[in-house]
Amino acid sequence: MTQEKLLEIIREMIEENWADSDLDARTEKVLTFIAENNYEGRDEDLEAFVDWINTARTETPALFIVQDALKNKGWNFEKAMM
Repeated sequence: MTQEKLLEIIREMIEENWADSDLDARTEKVLTFIAENNYEGRDEDLEAFVDWINTARTETPALFIVQDALKNKGWNFEKAMM
């Protein structure tokens, strides 16, 4: 997985309005924010997500790995999204 591929996946889901997504609404909101905004630290966030996806060694879809990271790693995007 690369940052570009991850953004491509997220943008495809945004175009489909997250149709048939089993992700939490919060995850969808955060991923939309990441894809649509160029905030300070974005590249580092994307790189961290890519690292977690690439080291997961599981068949779990990439966006669910990101969702788990958002839940368990103490990320707080709510402040940034205001």
